[in-house]
Amino acid sequence: MNIRGFYKTSLIDYPGKVSSVVFTGGCNFKCGFCHNSDFAQCNTQTAGIDPEEITAHLKKRQGIIDGIVITGGEPAIHQDLSVLLDNIRKTAPEVSIKLDTNGSRPDILKKVLNENLIDYAAVDIKSSPDKYPVISGVPIETDKISESITLLKQSGINYEIRTTCVPDFMSEADALAIGEWIGPVKAYYLQQLVTQIKLYLMSTHVILQGKKNIMSYQICYFFYQTEHQCNGTITQMLVSIMELKPGSQLDLNI
Repeated sequence: MNIRGFYKTSLIDYPGKVSSVVFTGGCNFKCGFCHNSDFAQCNTQTAGIDPEEITAHLKKRQGIIDGIVITGGEPAIHQDLSVLLDNIRKTAPEVSIKLDTNGSRPDILKKVLNENLIDYAAVDIKSSPDKYPVISGVPIETDKISESITLLKQSGINYEIRTTCVPDFMSEADALAIGEWIGPVKAYYLQQLVTQIKLYLMSTHVILQGKKNIMSYQICYFFYQTEHQCNGTITQMLVSIMELKPGSQLDLNI
């Protein structure tokens, strides 16, 4: 399992639980506003965290830690996700397991639900369906996300749907479109965009993707809401970005 981060104690990631948080590496989306870009775009050639470190911590903190969150990156892109969850379930059966996912892999979600390996799930809805290819940076089959939400509705476990409010991707019309798309759900949350971000340019293809300059298009939106940076700064920053070499890191403080 490609595990890239481990927070031993959190009071905010699992509702009502004192939890540990596991960050898997890699993601099938390329969202420019990703809060965990270090993990989403991680280098899989370097050694990750041993799953035994996680189970050992749960044993040590038995009676204190009552929840664990598997997040990323995108955990559901890993075929051995169920192996990790099963090990946690067997090692610490008293610990509730929460899975964070973008909903794009209903096959994996169905497997872990059928095997009773999760107790709570959170699905990130990026925007209205028609804006998904731009905001996620890749072609998306939104029908698969719909299938994941249906699975959760039918599962009987607790779950939440959440959306990060990225400027121009979460208008009133987008909110209404999302409501029509997902229908009634147990809980739906809006999250504020964290404006200090890191963008990793893994290849020039990320910048020059298809017919639109996707990465530059997204960055424009981050500057759009910051009036004092709109006069010439956008153009200057985009030129700088285009001149970066693949693998370069850019810190934006807006």
